[in-house]
Formats: sequence, structure tokens, C-alpha cells
Amino acid sequence: MRKDSSSRNSKGSGMGRKKALHPSHIKRFLELQQSGDLKSALAYAEQLSSQFPESPQAWELYANGLAVLGRLREAAAAMERVVETSPVANPPQWLKLAQYLILGGEAKKAIASLERVVSHQPENVEALAWLSRAYYEMDDTSSGISVSDRALAIDPLHEETLVWRARIQDRLKQHEPALETLGRLLDVAPKRVGVNNHIASLYVKEGDYSNAEKYFNNELELSPDNGRLLCNRFIANHYNPGYSLEDLFYQAVEWDKKFSSTSVVKRASTLLDPEKQLRIGLLSGGFRTHPVGQMILPALNNLKSEECFLVAYSTNQKGDALTGEIKDAVDEWKVVEGLSDEQLDKLIRDDSIDVLIDMNGAGEGSRYGTLVKEPAPLLVKWVGTLINTTGLACMDYLISDHVETPEGVDQFYTEKLIRLPDDYICYRAPDYIPDCGELPVLKNGYITFGCLNNPAKLSPPMLAEWAKLLEEVPNSKLLLRGIQFESQRFCDKLREAFAKHGIGSDRLLLEGGAKHRQFMATYQRIDIALDTWPYSGGLTTCEALVMGVPVVTRVGPTFAGRHSATHLSAVGLDELVAESWDDFIHQAVGLATDLDALSRLRCSLRSRVMASPLCDGPRFASHFYNALRAIWQRHCQGRAPERLNFDKSGNAWFGEQKDNPVEVVKAAADVVNTQVESGDDSQDERFDWELTEPVTVIDNTARLAYHPECSRAVAEKKLAVICFDPANQLEKRANALAFQGDFHHFPYAVLGDGSPRVVYDHGDGSLSTLSRRSILDENKSHIILDGSEEETRINTVALDHIEGIPNLDVLILDELHDTLSILDNGVKAVKNTLAIEVAVVFSTQNHGKLEIGKAIQWMEKHGFRFHSLTKMDYRCHFPEHLEQVEGFASELEWGNALFIPSSDRLDQLSEMENKKLAYVLDVFFGIKDLSFRLLEKMGGQTARKYGIHIGALSPTDSPAFPVKDGHGASFVSCVDDLKCKKVGKKLCVGVPVYNEEKYIRRTIRSLKEQDFEDVSFLISDNCSTDRSLSIVLEEVCGDERFEVFKHEKNIGGYANFEFLFRSTNSEYFMWLGGHDYLSKGYLTRVVSEIEADNSLSMVCGYPFGVVDDGRIETPVEKAVYNFNNDALPEVRYLESVAKISNCTVFHSVFRRRLLRGFEFRKTISADHVLLSHLLWFGGIKQISDVKYIRRYFSSRDQSQSQRISGENKVLERDDFFKYYEDGLRLLYKINESSVKVPFSIMLKNVSEVLDIRFSKKTVSQ
Repeated sequence: MRKDSSSRNSKGSGMGRKKALHPSHIKRFLELQQSGDLKSALAYAEQLSSQFPESPQAWELYANGLAVLGRLREAAAAMERVVETSPVANPPQWLKLAQYLILGGEAKKAIASLERVVSHQPENVEALAWLSRAYYEMDDTSSGISVSDRALAIDPLHEETLVWRARIQDRLKQHEPALETLGRLLDVAPKRVGVNNHIASLYVKEGDYSNAEKYFNNELELSPDNGRLLCNRFIANHYNPGYSLEDLFYQAVEWDKKFSSTSVVKRASTLLDPEKQLRIGLLSGGFRTHPVGQMILPALNNLKSEECFLVAYSTNQKGDALTGEIKDAVDEWKVVEGLSDEQLDKLIRDDSIDVLIDMNGAGEGSRYGTLVKEPAPLLVKWVGTLINTTGLACMDYLISDHVETPEGVDQFYTEKLIRLPDDYICYRAPDYIPDCGELPVLKNGYITFGCLNNPAKLSPPMLAEWAKLLEEVPNSKLLLRGIQFESQRFCDKLREAFAKHGIGSDRLLLEGGAKHRQFMATYQRIDIALDTWPYSGGLTTCEALVMGVPVVTRVGPTFAGRHSATHLSAVGLDELVAESWDDFIHQAVGLATDLDALSRLRCSLRSRVMASPLCDGPRFASHFYNALRAIWQRHCQGRAPERLNFDKSGNAWFGEQKDNPVEVVKAAADVVNTQVESGDDSQDERFDWELTEPVTVIDNTARLAYHPECSRAVAEKKLAVICFDPANQLEKRANALAFQGDFHHFPYAVLGDGSPRVVYDHGDGSLSTLSRRSILDENKSHIILDGSEEETRINTVALDHIEGIPNLDVLILDELHDTLSILDNGVKAVKNTLAIEVAVVFSTQNHGKLEIGKAIQWMEKHGFRFHSLTKMDYRCHFPEHLEQVEGFASELEWGNALFIPSSDRLDQLSEMENKKLAYVLDVFFGIKDLSFRLLEKMGGQTARKYGIHIGALSPTDSPAFPVKDGHGASFVSCVDDLKCKKVGKKLCVGVPVYNEEKYIRRTIRSLKEQDFEDVSFLISDNCSTDRSLSIVLEEVCGDERFEVFKHEKNIGGYANFEFLFRSTNSEYFMWLGGHDYLSKGYLTRVVSEIEADNSLSMVCGYPFGVVDDGRIETPVEKAVYNFNNDALPEVRYLESVAKISNCTVFHSVFRRRLLRGFEFRKTISADHVLLSHLLWFGGIKQISDVKYIRRYFSSRDQSQSQRISGENKVLERDDFFKYYEDGLRLLYKINESSVKVPFSIMLKNVSEVLDIRFSKKTVSQ
């Protein structure tokens, strides 16, 4: 209900209560816009919206001002305010809101507004056209077509409806209907820009290159300076054999001139530190089961987080199971659909991306408009419409290999080539990959050639050569598959092309599109795959090879023509790469006439592919990272990009400098800080400390600069550092930090009393104002030092004489200087200091070093107290020749002591001082408890948020504390309030969780992706001590199917299973392990199966396994059971006792009522008893087309008994036997009238089977 505007504005100025704008206001806004002063117009509209907050007109002007500047999401938010403040129903406003939402990349949110318009105005064709567009953006093509049908019934010639109808038909691969729609559109609007371009692209897909050329030229007449059009034509011409490498290069260069901006572009810059963790941006619309997703995931999974920080920018909202894996592999995920070129440019710059990798190219979702703004220091092209040079002058590098771009082609690339040692991609085979099957010719009696490449690549010259091949191999057939073959016209055209070369239609097998699993299974009917020319297959070649089918290719003139060649080379099949058509036919005929060799190849090819560099993620990632680090190091040196070549051993060199290989440095994050121990950086998201001023640090050790958090803290203005470096060891790193923020480096200077001091060079790079003699302990004072010290004088700086520092928050002192002298000359400076770390010794005999007792005495006198030792070093008392043996040193010799304000001073700290100290303790010393206490003193929610962040709070310290998101959704509920207990569903899935932080995210995402609707998910956290619960809450936020419960203590794994079952209400139930996951569509499939067959008690998908942190899913044949479902219950029960070993089937969907009266007990192998109980009542079915993926572990921290019981105890096998006996008694009691086998005989049989299986005494009768 709309609030009364008078009550909303009862306070404030009289102007704030005004609702109507004066016409002069609107006139002024329009004048500013029409003059081109868009920013002033926006500022004026913003001012009006502030002065007239209840005026729909004011907010609509503001929305329009935002929209014209491309700030569409903000414009949509402003239009929401328009709708809110409008006193009457206003369909035009609802339509404009929807338009801004769609243009801003939020099509899903626009649906409600558009349907609201249509409900008020059913004949509003414009609203229907936008609704069809919204469905197109959401990839809901059937709804989109249905809406466009409604619109065309009202107005058959409505332009926008025809535009989006054609796009939807194109997406559905309905090329003929799309061409018909576009023909109608041309009749209506012959000069409309974009129509001819769309027609041309459809003709390319049809392989009709001459018509494509015609319509591209028509479009150019309408829009001669359209860079996007020139780009489309450039891509299309790669299919056409009439264009040479040189032709295409000149086209690329030409369209770049029109596409790129003529204004001066300022290239983004980031911290020039060759050793820092690289921030790598990945820009793509293919983060899913798509050539991009399948060719980058192995690399992403194997890049080290300390070396690379990965930010994924998704240019659309499409996703599937592979998307979830990519999200897991990157550090940040951002959807940028709807952002203007300027907004995306700003986002990437704000993210401080060092290397931006484009994986869209000129294809779908292309963001060349952003790339030409040069939003990162280095721009790199990798997979994703990677068919040739991009032609972009701004693109620095292109990732390739020695086959895709052989020596001598560099002049045809505007980028500098990075030639990796193997393939330029790393292939990830899908989880559902079918079996290879036997060689089809053995069954058919004839060779089947095949090609599953995009039919757009079927060029006429190539078809003529294929016809020759079919003539060479008598009775052979050719299988072609693709969505285009669903068109009779397209099939007839292809048959005519082969008929011209004497090949009858009976030798052609033409099949339409299919879902990917079925599509790949097509290779089971193909003996030999033929690659297309001049545009080669990429992903399809990888798929053919992994399906055991060899591919014969003739290389084309461009990068696009050499995809198959590089993949074949990577798996060691270079002989199948032909340089001429004669060689192509020769190789294909050779394979076809040696069936023994072809059969052997089919049997071995998959394992050969999986073991090759084509699928070797760790190897590829190593070379990939070295390439990125090498070009970054070169950039930091101020040198222009240069080609980078690798040899097979992984050695790399720039240009012609093969004798001068690149030395790749490790990321600075690998450097272990010797001054301050790193805090816990395991969190997925960083805590917002809300520091409004930096922490000022004086570091007299020159070590803080190497702390993993230092660079980030300086860049984020959380840290201001004054660093004294007597030996000038930090010169290069200090310059980089100073470039990034407030880092002041003072070489050849040190803290002291302000007078010159002799410093001693100890030969290890360090300088000390203490003689080397004085820092040796008494047991080593006999060492002769003559000639080992070089004396130099250096000025020291007294702390109290340093000017311009309002507050010194942290002071860090090491063991190399006179600490007491430094402190005595800094009493005023440290008066309000929050933390002091000093090196101390624990023996009074260490001359010159600060003894712990004296340190504590000085600190207490000046308002500090000892907190802890942040670093310790021990002395070993073995003789010298054994002293290096690790693990035996026992006497605490020295350490770094941390001092904080005394209790009285702590109580008097301001809010900002509390925050600063908490920040320093957490981030640089790893101290969480005191940080929490300091934040707790401030009140509010900060401490609680911090407690949840570090895992100290759960986000609850009781079993039933409700945690709400911004929409009030409850995530953790009282057991009595669990909705899944009160509201019955068709199915409930229970997920028991205990310390699964590494795996639970994937588990939850597999549930979120399920399309079964009548379901509830209950997650029961068994008092995890890691971040499992926090991750769960993050993942389930906003999904009402989920409820989450946390136990106060670990009740044991089996008790948690029982809790989940007892706390839910549903017809069917299943448990999903907290480290397992399901394939897409799993729940719908298994529930439909169990509902269709009353003889089944449970249904499960096909069992697959992954090991530890692995990602390769393999079938687990030993977990497949074929019980006789029609047998007597007693027979089926005994069979289960004898056979069940792998209990993946414990996670089946089963009928809840079958466990009425069943007792859950904490015994070893308790799941066996439960499974046998269920199998008494019916059979089990395991479905092959969906997967239950179970994670297996090579070792576990707890024994099986500990996991089951939640206690440190051993469960006895005798209890398991007794459990079986009692369970059998219950079954006989329930089914007394129907049992056929006497109980005594049944118990004896069960006892004997258990005795044999588990080598224990039989159960008593």
C-alpha cells in the first residue's frame, strides 16, 4: 500500500513538501540536454529530485538524465521512485522503468512491470515487444515467441517486434523463419540499420557466403562507419575460402581504425611491482559449458592463489554447473551485463586489474568498446572467438602456440604473440562423457566418416575434396550433424552439392541438433572425423579425440584454420595434420584401410588424450602463469610488449633473445615476513574495518614491506608507513609501495638518540649499530671476528624529533639496534601509541640486546603491558655438528614481544583507536580474541559481524538465533520453528555438515541448481569449527527452499543424520553428504522414477566419485547393485546383507513411511542396517542418466568411530551385529503375517553372512 505523502513529509522544509514542478524547471532541464551539456542537465535534475522528493516529474527527469549518460541501473532505480510517488496508475512510467531495467542488464526484474502494462493495456504492442526482448535476454525463447505472436496479431508490421522475433528465432537456430521475419522487416523499414547485417550473419551460418557478402555490403551502404558491422564481416570472411591471410589482416586493421576512439585514451596504471600478486581480469560471456569454459577451467583450477588474484567479469547471466566450478576457481565474480563501455572501464580500473584477458573477442557479448579505452596496464587476447588477430591497436598480447601461429606470421598480428610450449588451451572433458564404443565399421561393414563441426564451415571447395575421399573408400558414408540440418532446404542444398561430384544421397547421413550428451554420443557411430576448411573445428575436435575418434585436418590460412592441428599435435597425432588436399585424402584413406590400427587407436585414444598436454591442467597453468608474470615484469621495466616464445621445456624468451631466457620471479606474497606473522587470510571475503584514517606505523626493521598485507593496506589507505632502512635493502619494493600510497622510505637512516653512530656490516646485507661481537651470546663469544666487520658512520633519528606525525600508532623495533636508547628518545612520540613490537632476549648475558625483564619494566612505566610473543627462536644444546637437526631446540633464546596499552589506557581509547588497534592485531599479528573485545566495546553490530567473519560466532552463539538478510529471510531457526517440519513437501533433502568448508559450497550449489519444485532443503551443521556455516548462509541467502540449523555441540554424524530425518516432513527423503554433490536435474529424475514404480523403496542416480580435492569424476562400478526387486523380502534382505559394501546408495531418495518405528543407533556400519531395512519393503533402482557424485578421501582426521559418535571412542562390531538382530526382529514383528522364512532360520543366515564378511562371532539367538 502506498504511504500517505503528507505523513511521509511531516518534517523538513516547506520546499520538501512541494510535489509539482513548475514548467520552467522542465524547460531548463531540456535546454541543458539539448545543448549537449548532459552532466549539467543531470546535476540540475538531481537538485530538483532533492527539492521535490515527492514529485514524479522530478524523479523522471533525473532518471532520463542518468539514462542518456548510460547509467541505466541508476536510471532504473530513479524510475522506481517515479512509480512509487505517482498518485495514479501510469503504464508509460511502468514501461520506461522496464526499458531501463532491460537496458541495464536486469531483464528478469523488468517482467513484472511489463506484465503490469499489458494487464492494463492488452493492445500495447510496444510493451509486448519489450516483453519479448526481456524473455530473449533471459534466454526464455518459448515465452519470447509466444509474446511476439500476441504482438504481431495486433500489428503484423511492428518493427521492434519483428527485430526481437528474428533474434529469438536465430537463437533457436530457426534460420529459415528468421530470414522470413527479417525479410518482412526490410519491407517495413528498408533503411533500418542492423537488419541487413543480421541477414548476412544468417547466410554465413547457412554456408551461403556470396549472399552474406551481398547483405554485408547493403548494410555498409547504410552505415559506412559502423565498426561493429565491419567486425562482423571480418569474422564471417574466415568461413569464406576466397580470402587469404593477408586479405583478412588488412580488413582487421581497417575496421580497427573505425572502431577505435579518435580521442586520446589514458591507459590504466597499477602498482609497478614485478613481485606482487597479479590481479588478473577475465572478461567473457562463456563461463559455462561453452568452448571458453571448457578450455580455461583446468588452468584456473591450477593457478596458485598467492600468485594470482582472479576477477571474472561475466558479460551475461547464463550459467550451469560449470559456471559454479568457475566461480569456485576465481576470487571475485561480477556480472557486467548492462554496464556501458564507460561503466565497465571504470569498474576494471577501480579493481586495479594488472592484466585483463579478453575471452569474448568480436563474438557474442563483445566488449571491444571497453577494451579500446585501455582499462588495464596490459590487455591480452585468449580463447573466445580467437580466430585471428583482433586488429585492435590497444591489444598488447595474444596467447597462442607454435602450431596455431608458426614462425613467420607475426607480421599479420597487431598483438605480440605468446607462443606456449604445447596447446594454447587446456581441455576439460564434460562430466557426462559417454563411452567410446567399438569401432562402428566392425558392425556396419562400411567406414563412417563424420563431421560435427558447425555446418556454416562446410565450404564448397572442401565438399568437393570430401567427395573424392568418399570415392576412394568404397561404400563409405558421411555423417553430418547440426541444427541447420533440421531444415529440409539446407539438406537438399547439401545433397545437390555432393551430387555434382557423383555422391548419392544414400551415402549421406544428415542429422539435426541434439543436447550435448547426445551430441557427443554421435561419435560412437563415427569411425573417422573429418575437419572443416578453411575454418577448422576447435572444441569439436577435442570432443572427437576424447571419444576415441581420430580427426584428419587440412590446415587453413588463419588461426581459425589451425585449431585442430594444434590439438592433434598436443596428443601426438601430428601425422593427421595435412598441408594439402592430396595429403588429407591420403591420411584418411590410410586410417580407413587399416582397421586393426584404427581399432587399437579407438581403444587407447581417450586415455592418451587425458594424459596429454591437451588436458594437463597443472602443466598448462604453470606455463600460463609464467607467461603472464613475464610480460608483467617486462611492463614494470618500462619496456614495450614483445613476442614471447616458449620451448618444450618451458624456457621462455622475448624476441630473438633465446640465449637470454626470462627469469620469472615469485610473487611477494610467497615471502615469509620475519617481523610480523600473517593474520588468517583464509576468508573468502575481507572484513570491512571502516577505518576513516590510516594507521601510522614507524618500522625500524625494513621488514614490514614484505608482509603479504602491506601492499593492499597501503593501497587502501589503511596504512601509512615510515620505514628506516640503514642498508637500503628495500629500494625497489619501497618505490613500488610509495607509488601505491602513503609509504615513506628513508634509506641509510635508523632510529636512535639523534647522534651519529657507527654501523657494522655483518656480511649478510644487514647493518647494525650494535657491534657484531655484542649480539653474539656468551657461548659463542670465542669466534674470531677479525676482518669480518666493516665500520661506517650513519646518522640516527630520535623519535621525539620527528615532525609532522600527529599520532604514532604502531612502532616496530628489531634486535640490531639499541632499543632502550630508541625508546628513551621517543617517550613523547609513543605516549598514545597503540602497539609496540620489540625484539627481546631471555638471558641477561646477551650483551647489547634488550632483555625481556627490562622491556616489560620500561613499557609498564610508560603505559604499556606485555601481551604476547609474536615470534620465538630456540637454542639447541646438541654439540655443534648436530645443532642443525630440526625439532630438538628447547631453550627459548629470543623473540618478538608485543606490547599494547595498559588496561586503564585501553578503557580510554576512542572508537577510532579501538578500530585501529583491532585492525593491526588481526591483520598483522593474527590476534582475533582481543580484536573482537575491542570492537565489542564500541557497541553496535561491528563486533558481531567480525565474530561471524572469523568463525568465532556461528553467526549465532545459541542453537536458535535467527539471522536475517535485508529481506528478512531466516537462515538459522529454532528446532520447534523449522518450516520443513510443519509444511509437508513431496521431498526433503537433509544435508549433514561438519567442517566441510572446502566442499560445502559446491554441495549447496548443486542443490540450488535443481529444478524440482516441491522440495525443502534442511542443512544441519554439527557445531563445525571452521567456516562451513558461514559459507552455507552465504550460499542459501534468498532461497526459501533452504533452512539451516546449528547444533550446540557435535552430536555425532549418525545422530545428525537422524536429526535431519526426524526434523522434516515429506513423502520422500534423502541425505546428501556435506562434501558430495548432484548432477543437474537429479531430483526431478529420481522422484519421477520412484513415483512411477511402487515396487521400489529407493532410487539413486549413477554413482560417481572424486578423490579428495580432485575434479575428475569417475564412475564407481562397485557402488552399483542389481538386487532382484521381485524377490521375497527375506531374499532381498539377505542379499543386501551379503553384498552392500559401498554405501553411496545410502543417499538414495526413499519412501519416508518405510522407516516408521526404525531405531537409529550409533554403531559402526549403521548405514548397512538401514539399507537392509529399506530393501525389505522394495527394490532399488540406480538411474544412469543422472549422477550422485561422492567424495572419497585418501585419509581423514578422524576415525570412522569418531565421525559416527562425535566422541573419542571406539565403536565395537558386536554392537553392529546386535543392531542387525534387533532390526530384523522389528521387521518380523511388523510383517508377521506375510513372512515366508521362519525368524530363526533367517537370523541364522544373516549371522553366518555377517560372520563371513566381518570375521566376528555370530549374533546370539
